[in-house]
Amino acid sequence: MTANIGEPFRLDGKVALVTGGASGIGEATCRQLAAAGAQVWVADINFAAAESLAQALVGAKALQMDVSDPVSVNAAFAQLKTLDILVNNAGIGLVGGVLNTSEEDFARIMNVNVSSVFRVTRAALPLILDGHGSIVNIGSVAGVVGVKQRFAY
Repeated sequence: MTANIGEPFRLDGKVALVTGGASGIGEATCRQLAAAGAQVWVADINFAAAESLAQALVGAKALQMDVSDPVSVNAAFAQLKTLDILVNNAGIGLVGGVLNTSEEDFARIMNVNVSSVFRVTRAALPLILDGHGSIVNIGSVAGVVGVKQRFAY
């Protein structure tokens, strides 16, 4: 079947997982993937919000995942049998400059926003390779342009 101009892309039969999928950009991504026919795993630390969104989407499932915790990540991926699309989206922000950002806050930002991409990708990679899938890493304009009072972010 050839897609018509203006017709949305289709992902029928594909399985997608979105970290931080229960809100913001992650939620919008889950909605688009589901609308395109993918079975979506809404992975989030906030399991209640993930369940709520999954119930609103056809074929979606909620998955408890704290991307900052290797045990949580590995437990989540142990529940998956196949994966075609991984969207590394989870992230947190912090208001503050270098002088008022604690070592603990800085480490948490780095763990969630940077180290988790490695951690989640490593856990997903066997499934992604098996299905010749795709990995999408969501970034921020703050990676290119400085934002006032967002030193750690």
